[in-house]
Amino acid sequence: MKILVVSLLRLGDFIQTVPVINGLARKPGVELDVLVHKPTLQLAPLVRNVRKWWSLDRDELQEGLGRADIPMMTSIHVLRETLDEVSATEYDLVINLTHTRFSGYLLGYIRAKEKLGMHVDEFNRVRFNSPWFRYLDRHAKNPVPDVLNYSDIFLQACGLEHADWEMRPTAQGMSELAALSLPDCGALIVGQTLTSDAKKNWSSQSWTQLFHELYVHDKNRHFVLLGAPSEQERLTDQIERLRLMGVPARLGIMSLDGALALLNRADLLITGDTSIKHLANASRARVVELSLGSSDFRRTGVFKSESLILASRAECAPCAHSSQCSQDTHLCGENLSPQLVAEACENFLKSDWSALTMAAQHGKFKAMRTRRLHSGMWLASDLSDQKSVVQGLLNRSTWKLLFNQEHRRPLAAIGSESVLIKEDLRELFPTSFGRFAGLDFIEQEIEEVRISSEHQLARSPIGIRPDSKTVSITEIREKQVDLGEKLELGEIKKKLIRSLKSQSMENL
Repeated sequence: MKILVVSLLRLGDFIQTVPVINGLARKPGVELDVLVHKPTLQLAPLVRNVRKWWSLDRDELQEGLGRADIPMMTSIHVLRETLDEVSATEYDLVINLTHTRFSGYLLGYIRAKEKLGMHVDEFNRVRFNSPWFRYLDRHAKNPVPDVLNYSDIFLQACGLEHADWEMRPTAQGMSELAALSLPDCGALIVGQTLTSDAKKNWSSQSWTQLFHELYVHDKNRHFVLLGAPSEQERLTDQIERLRLMGVPARLGIMSLDGALALLNRADLLITGDTSIKHLANASRARVVELSLGSSDFRRTGVFKSESLILASRAECAPCAHSSQCSQDTHLCGENLSPQLVAEACENFLKSDWSALTMAAQHGKFKAMRTRRLHSGMWLASDLSDQKSVVQGLLNRSTWKLLFNQEHRRPLAAIGSESVLIKEDLRELFPTSFGRFAGLDFIEQEIEEVRISSEHQLARSPIGIRPDSKTVSITEIREKQVDLGEKLELGEIKKKLIRSLKSQSMENL
């Protein structure tokens, strides 16, 4: 079976799809190719389960459309030639993991026996062929309190339960690591201090103070500031300031190949929302992620289990990618003081989650513990909010039961899923497992949503909105689907709660 995976966004977005690529490629009889944005080709040596790499240069195509010295249709012709060549391969299945309108039209043009993910058909209708990708379209970009991680959506949509992050550095990557001449003794802490978005950046002064605090705590530690060639000047300034403070820091200007080799050597990576954060999922390094600005850990948080995510409690976070910071100062970054982050890193290295919980309960920041749940889904559990964690567990199991149609099987499916939730709760809250009394309250909230949804469905706003503006049939249908989905999700969740209670967990 010949499969093509389409991922046309940035490096970090492609790395999030690696578990899908590895999982599909390992199936018997599968030949797997990918179509990517041209800069992503630098990952080819690390992802070894791909047979052929197709590429498009989105920036070059877009630039060609606006240049006076290039005929207007040149970019269109170049794009068509590439897609015709791709179509000639006669793929059995094409999977779109990009989820943009541009990629949807591309998939509509590529010939294949089956298509999965957003694509535009011959009647200009958007198709998904999976409730998981429909969820991505309707929910993942909305301002809702709990959404699924993109990697989970991709894995579930492709029928994969295991997240295989295997990526191996090459001889070139090991050579770059050797060139750093790292000491053989002492812990190695890697800092990825810059991101692609200024709003996601912690201040240079904060980073410098953090590394100083970590070094003062243990003077056997060594530090590497990791970055791309374009970041060398800014990172060199940070290195000089650290050296003036007596902190042994090295500059690591490396390829992604070299970065993976470094992360396999590191004891800890401290990073913002970067491609390096996703690359670390394939490494041995433990990860502390600083989720600032437009970074949304719920959707793109570090997928490695037992990682720590620190985020501001600022009401404006996360903000939109396309907008400027709405505050007079970088409030979300200021709420994470270097002293608090250093203390969190120390407790994290000791795996002292109790101390991290106490700090989060009394601080200006959120602390999330990542884990792969027994149900197979990913969750970043808020250490200071047990109720939101229980809600997160229930939500993920509910979506999985609904979208995979497991809820239509005999009642055993609900019971089995509730057992998995119980095991996660025992592990997450070993000291307070038997004292949490939130299920009755959650069940009451579900009932309130049911009554509200049924009331809205009964109103049936055919043609008229409350503001007297006309509404299309499509909008009415989408609204009805949303309300119907809420009702079905509520019923499944109530069955899960009752199953939990039947296991003598009324005082959970």
